[in-house]
Order: sequence, then C-alpha cells, then structure tokens
Amino acid sequence: MDCLPTNWKKLKLSKVLKVKHGKNQKQVECDDGKYPILGSGGLMGYANDYIWDKPSVLIGRKGTINKPQFMNKPFWTVDTLFYTDIFEGYEPKWLYYVFQTINWYKYNEASGVPSLSASTIEKIKIIVPPFEEQKEIANILSTWDVAIDLREKELKMEKSLLIQAINTLTKNNDFIDVKYNPISIDECTSFVNGYSFQSKSYEDVGDYNIVTIGNVQDGKLDLHSKTKKISRLPNNISKHQILSKEDILISMTGNVGRVCKVNESNLLLNQRVGKFIIKPVIHRDYFYYSLRSTRFLSKMIAKAQGGAQPNLSTKDIKNYYIEIPEYKRQAIIGRYLSSLDKKIELLIDEITQMKIQKKGLMQQLLTGKIRVQS
Repeated sequence: MDCLPTNWKKLKLSKVLKVKHGKNQKQVECDDGKYPILGSGGLMGYANDYIWDKPSVLIGRKGTINKPQFMNKPFWTVDTLFYTDIFEGYEPKWLYYVFQTINWYKYNEASGVPSLSASTIEKIKIIVPPFEEQKEIANILSTWDVAIDLREKELKMEKSLLIQAINTLTKNNDFIDVKYNPISIDECTSFVNGYSFQSKSYEDVGDYNIVTIGNVQDGKLDLHSKTKKISRLPNNISKHQILSKEDILISMTGNVGRVCKVNESNLLLNQRVGKFIIKPVIHRDYFYYSLRSTRFLSKMIAKAQGGAQPNLSTKDIKNYYIEIPEYKRQAIIGRYLSSLDKKIELLIDEITQMKIQKKGLMQQLLTGKIRVQS
C-alpha cells in the first residue's frame, strides 16, 4: 500500500518484535507435563518447563512455514519453530492476524525442505495502525474465530453421530426389531474396475476428469487442481467406466476401503478405483452407508496388508458380507443416514463461507480500507 491510512506507519518487523529460536525438548518432555511442546506442525507433547510465558506469535523455521500459531499461555517450542518476543505497544493477537496475510513461501531460503531465517523475518515490512486500533481489529477477528470454532466443533460432533448411526443401523441392533440377513457384495452388486489410462494422454485442460485413488476420500469425492484430464474418450473404454452422478466408488490401493459417491459429471474411472453397480435386491443408500461403516473399512484394511503397498483385489471386495433387513427398512435407514450426511454437508459449506468472509474482512481491516474505533 503506497498511501498509508491516517496515523498508520510502515515498519520492519524488527521494530515490532524479536524472533527467538526454539530448543530441544528432550530435557523437559514428560507424560504428565502441563506446558505444550510445539513444532512447526503443531502440538508434539508436553513439558514440565516452559520456554516463554508471554503472548507470542509462532512461525515455522523449517518444514511447515506458512501456518502461524498464537499462544497466550506458557509453552515450549522445538528448533523447527520460531517464537516471538513482541515489544510493548503492539497487540500480539493483531500481529497473529498480520502473520496470516504474509506469503511466507516468498521468503523461503531452501530448495528442499522449506526454511525461514530470523533475520529474513525481521526485515519484512508491515503497516501498523495505532495500538488501540490494533486491539479493536484483533477483537473483531477473534469474534469470527470463535464463531468458526463453534461450527467446527459442531461439525466434528455431527460426523461422530453419523458414524455411530451407520455402525448401529447397518447390522442387527436393539433399535429395529427386524432380522437382518447376510448378503455378499457379489450377490447385491456388479463390480467394475477402472480403465488403464496412458499418462501421455493427460492434458492440462480437458473435457473429462479422471478419478484416481487420490480423489476418493472417506465420504467425499475430492476433485482438485491436480486431477488428470483428457479431451477424448478412448475407443475401448467401457460405458461403466464413464461415471454418472450417484455412482459409488472405492479406493483399492494405498488408503484402501475409502468409499464415496460421484457428485459431478464428465468423470472417468481410473484403474485401482472400483465402482459398484447396484442390483434391485439392495437399496442404494443403505448399501453405500454399509460400506461407510468402520467394520467394512477395518476389514478392507486387514485384507490389503502383506505387500509393500496395501492393495485390495476384486475378490476381497466381492466376498465381503453386508447385513440387510427387508428392502422397505433398508430404504428408511438409507434415507435417515443420508439426511444426517446432508446436515454435515451444509455445515461444511457454512464453515467454508465463514472462512471466506473472515479472510475478506481481515484483508480490509489490516490494510485500513475499513477503519475501526475503540
């Protein structure tokens, strides 16, 4: 910002704080310690002593260098994490939000593992409002953080409730006075493997996204910027390898047993991702949530062990037995579990929007485009 807001000034961080180094934790680490030991990736353990007992902003020295942390209680940091001695007249929580806006990778000093140096950090220039305005900015943004944290705790609880409901309702239980009968996946579905695409056919921009094992997450199809693309369908691709919305997929290599539904169009099934074609004997949603149970995941993980990399065979999957009640009951259970899942999706969307709004507000407040008064 060339034109500073009234009463704001531009300063090097060396005028605001002193960057300090963490230390080896071996001498202070203990199981019953009351002080957190922090590294660049977060909590590492607990200590019987602290390295600093004042509010501080922490930033990675090596490894994860783009995730600032804030501490307002005594703590210990290891050598991979810097902490800061913040000078009088500067609000620590405001500075934490400033650190969130800095592109730390711009100051990376290593070609391998990302690294920062104290001297480089202290040379970074920031714009600084008066102290009272710093405190008010920190208060406003902290209110957003509290609201987001409450929603994230609610999301964690709803996810836990969904798993409990899945594990309970997809087998014989005390809540539904109906007998469940075992049926193999081979009896209630047809199982299709993915197409073996050639890497030379991949394109940066294409009409079709190729769904790989990395895209199949637990309960979510995660299509990201690195998803492989092609423009033309291979001549010998099967119609079942061209995906439709609501198709149910499973990862067969690496993190095996993860199951998700297709929620987009123009997707193609890659090798080592399996697809289930549902037969009329079982309700689609009931089948899907049966595979989301911890029983199924644990069984698939156990089946996949023994090689250098976990791998599921088609036989491993087909031979798994699901417990099913009569079809009408399956439909009721499937719809109920789906309603819990939709509630989770709405919470995730709400949290995402809150974070976007907070980020936009933070940018406005920290540049003085929106001014606040104490």
